[in-house]
Amino acid sequence: MNYGYAGTRELNEALTSRFVVIQMPSIDQDGLVRLLGDEFPTLEKSTKSSLRSYSSICRKSAKTQKFPKRRSTCAVFSTRCV
Repeated sequence: MNYGYAGTRELNEALTSRFVVIQMPSIDQDGLVRLLGDEFPTLEKSTKSSLRSYSSICRKSAKTQKFPKRRSTCAVFSTRCV
């Protein structure tokens, strides 16, 4: 189900047939900040900025498949944030 996702395996056909794969483009940095502001109006500007930076790091790490020495959540989401 999570094609190319680390730590998962293929689902059998009977289970897979119950799902629909929806391809969605990645959200850009400005869109992410806008979404966070819309969904969490009380979220501090500094927190939004931190999440934007973290998202950027994850995207770069996923594209290059080079992760920080201390394995972060970016590695877990590497196939999803490209």
